[in-house]
Amino acid sequence: MPDYNKKPDYNKKPRMSSFTRLGIALLVVGALIVGIGTYYDRGAISLYGLFLVIAGFVLYFATAIVSRKMKT
Repeated sequence: MPDYNKKPDYNKKPRMSSFTRLGIALLVVGALIVGIGTYYDRGAISLYGLFLVIAGFVLYFATAIVSRKMKT
């Protein structure tokens, strides 16, 4: 019989690898650099930011796929 008086643990934080955090950080920083480069009409800066966004996207999804494969 389930225990209905047991309260859920809201303090438990989700487990996230450092590579996943790095991928998210690259996405955010790259998006900011693209925005700054577009605002100041600097194509080279926007292109550099685009490369950062692509690298963050690939890193984030690669770690998501690997972690999902390791769980099963």
